[in-house]
This record gives sequence, structure tokens and C-alpha cells, in this order.
Amino acid sequence: MTSEDIEVLKLNPYKNHISPIMYRACVGNNSGVNVHSRDCSIIDGYKESVDILMQHVKDKTATVDTVVYPLLFCCRHSIELTLKVLIKNFLVIYRRKYDIKTSDTMIEDIKKILKTHDILNLVDCLKKFMEVDVEIAKILNEMNPVLDSLDDYAFDTDGDTFRYTYKRNWTDTNLEDIGLIDLGIFYEKYKIISKSFDYLINNFCTYLNDLYHKTFTTKLNRNQIEEISKKLPPVALWKSDEFDRTLNSICNEYAISKTDLSKAIDLIKSHYLFCNNIGLERKFKAISEPTFEKFRVFLMDHINRKRKRTTDTPYYDITEHESYSYFDESFEEEGVYLINELSNEELCTLVTFYEYSCSYYNGNYLCEDIDWLYEDINNNLLDMKVNILYDICFCIITKKLRQAFADCGQLSYVSLFDKYLLDVSNLYTA
Repeated sequence: MTSEDIEVLKLNPYKNHISPIMYRACVGNNSGVNVHSRDCSIIDGYKESVDILMQHVKDKTATVDTVVYPLLFCCRHSIELTLKVLIKNFLVIYRRKYDIKTSDTMIEDIKKILKTHDILNLVDCLKKFMEVDVEIAKILNEMNPVLDSLDDYAFDTDGDTFRYTYKRNWTDTNLEDIGLIDLGIFYEKYKIISKSFDYLINNFCTYLNDLYHKTFTTKLNRNQIEEISKKLPPVALWKSDEFDRTLNSICNEYAISKTDLSKAIDLIKSHYLFCNNIGLERKFKAISEPTFEKFRVFLMDHINRKRKRTTDTPYYDITEHESYSYFDESFEEEGVYLINELSNEELCTLVTFYEYSCSYYNGNYLCEDIDWLYEDINNNLLDMKVNILYDICFCIITKKLRQAFADCGQLSYVSLFDKYLLDVSNLYTA
């Protein structure tokens, strides 16, 4: 091993940046991908890997007998993740349609299935939603050939077959009963499956979310209403002649009447996020400025104590997996006083935005959901299993709380976060 090799081994790929910029991958909160759609980005990564590996097989620049393992693992894993994304989105629709505030047997069963890797179990779970909505039943019936084709993955219940030689019992070997795999057939079937699932995620789930959020008119869907909100001038300029010309232009562009446009404008003015585009803010509940200041003092006190005990490190890296182990017992004991000082409305509001930004099982929330979430949390605050202090503070130091405020059009809260908490979160995550 050369001295140059040793120096390279000392480099930290998370801190040192000496390679060309083309090799630097932005991940996590730095990726620019909202947490609500990050699962789809991960899926895209595995799908892209499948195409790249298959191209190497076609170009004869890869050995088919070895590349088969990562290629089929990426195929399988992207399908598993896609099924879980669909189930989570359908779960949102189920809860909203039947106004389920806490949980029921079906939800608890689905949460257990989402922790597994068995693709056929996930398909069976997906089919449960056929009883929930006629549109879901219709589209899944049309997709039966695609879902039936997933039997190809039936033997790989744990997602380990193409990762390890041995099964989990360390005695039996994987692929004992399969001698040959035709990658050409496998790949062509995979592309059909991916295309069908892309339709479900990009079109069907969006359509159903629009339907149950009621952010639409007879002539315009949610995306079109958002587009129109960006074309309108600020409310302060609505009495000008230019405003009338803008309205006429919008009516012509979308082939709608002034009455149809008026209905859309009413939705825009009452919408948490879209109203920002016309210079308005529909404020959600009330988190006072002193509350932001209290969290700042609390977190600064904690980090200063940490600095005194850990003099060799000027800051602390926080990741989602280690966030709970980071906070010590004194953090929780002292935090009780802070939580008790909050009004019930403030506490429920903070937990609402935490839930909006961090929930895994409830799918992709939109800002229309925060009223429903608040009511759910307010009714069950005492019985909630999450540790409220940890969750709120973690949401602050990772800036997820700020992102949730912005996603829901809460510009006043974004401003207060920047005033009191932004530099604190930077100290924790520098």
C-alpha cells in the first residue's frame, strides 16, 4: 500500500470535497427533494440502476452471470418500495374518506405489512383498498395482469435472494431451484411493471388526493388552480385595469368562464399555500413569538452544556436514526417545564407540523390536511405514543419544522423560525 493510498483512506467522504463536482451527491435534506416525495426519488435511483446495468449487458461490457445479482435486486427493491408508496397513499385516502382519526384493525394490519419485504403480501395489502373506493377498484382490476406478473418474485420473500449466497438460517443456499434466468424477458416485464406503477403514483394517487381534498372545480383541477394563483397579481393590485386583462387572459388560456374563474379565485384565497401567491396568508392556529424564543433558549442551553462536556467537538452531527440517542436525560427532564408552559393549541399545532413533515405511515400529506391532522392530534394528545419533546426539537434542529411551515403557507411562522431558531439548527447540524 502506497503513502498516497493511506492518505486517501484518511479522507472523510462526508466532510472532504476534493473530487470533481460531478462526483458529489446531494442527499437527505440537502438533496432538494421534499421529504414527502423522497421515496419516489429513491425508487428512481434503483430504476435507473436497472437500466444502466442492463445496457452494460447489451453492450457486453458486463458479465451477465455476475451482474444478474445487483440487477435483479434493484428490480425487486424498486417494486417493493413502489408498492409501499402506493399503499401509504391509499391509506391517506382511506382515513380521509371514512374520517378515521386514530386507527382501526385494517390500519394496524397494514402498518405491520409495511415493515415486511414480501412483495406478494404487499400486493394483497394493495388489493384490500379495492373495497375502499370504486376508482381504486377499477384501476387495480385493470392492472391485474401486472400484479399477477409479480409472482416472478414470490420465492424472494425477504429481499435477500440476490444479495447473499445463504438464506437467513445460514444452512440453505439461495437459488437452489433456479438454474437459469432470462434477463431479456425479466427486463422487458420489469419495464411494463414500472410504467404501470408510474401511472398509479403520478396520476391516480394525485387524482384521488385532489378529489378528497376538494381543491378543484368542475372545470379545473388542483394543479391548474395552483398555476392560476401564480398568474394572478397581488390582491393589492386587483382594482387595476391590468387585473381585468389578466383575468381575460386566464379565461382564454384555460377555456373557462368568468364564473368558473371566480370559483377558482375563491379557493385560492382560502387555500393555505396558494393564497401566498397573491400576497395573502391564511394563518393556521397561533404559535406565539415567545414560544419560539423559549425553544431557542432551551436548545442553546442544551448545546452549551454539551460543549462544556465535549470540548473537542464544536458542533454535533444529527441524523434521523441517532437523534433520540443524542438527547440525554437532563434534556427530557428540563424539557417537561417547557412543554407544560405551552398552551394546548400551541402544543397541538407544533405536533401537527411535526406529523406533517415526518410521518411515514400516512403517506404524502398536502397542506389541506393540517386541519384534519390538528383535530386528530387534539383528540388524542394524551394517548399519543410519540415523545413530544424529542419530536418537536428534532423537527427544529433538522429544519423540518421550517419546511413544514413553508409547505403550508405559514410565512409568519417561517419568519419567526428564521429569527429565533435558524442559527440554533445550524449549530446542531453544521
